[in-house]
Amino acid sequence: MTQPRAGGFFPDLWQALESRKCLRVYPKGTLLFQQGDEAAGVCLVESGRLQVWLPEGPASQVMEIALPGAVLGLCESVSGSQHRTAAEAVETTAVWFVKKQDFSDFLAQNREYCMQLVCLLSEDLHGLYQTFRSLPHGRKGEETAPN
Repeated sequence: MTQPRAGGFFPDLWQALESRKCLRVYPKGTLLFQQGDEAAGVCLVESGRLQVWLPEGPASQVMEIALPGAVLGLCESVSGSQHRTAAEAVETTAVWFVKKQDFSDFLAQNREYCMQLVCLLSEDLHGLYQTFRSLPHGRKGEETAPN
């Protein structure tokens, strides 16, 4: 998931998607997607907050809170993979949505935006790497190597 950044989700890209996007409003407690779901498309949080968590094991682990400007489903929509996390509205949340096929068709017709997506996906990867590095890595009784 790409979190808000200066200038948002490449405003020119989001503007170019104007005819392909629709606004969806999710009441508090509504699941946008679950782990294992096929990606339906790309979402940009307009207002509200979404809790993104990893529902594995006996207790789910909150990964982060998606705020306005956050992009969800980009990696899954581009790669064709299933969601690895779940997302739920923490409060009434408005999300701009572009169907996966519409997004794919748009990129095929507008290749100049592909590099912007590479940058977004790279930011996602870097963020995940930083999160991973901050997790404790040793087994009980073992010391972890310094970062």
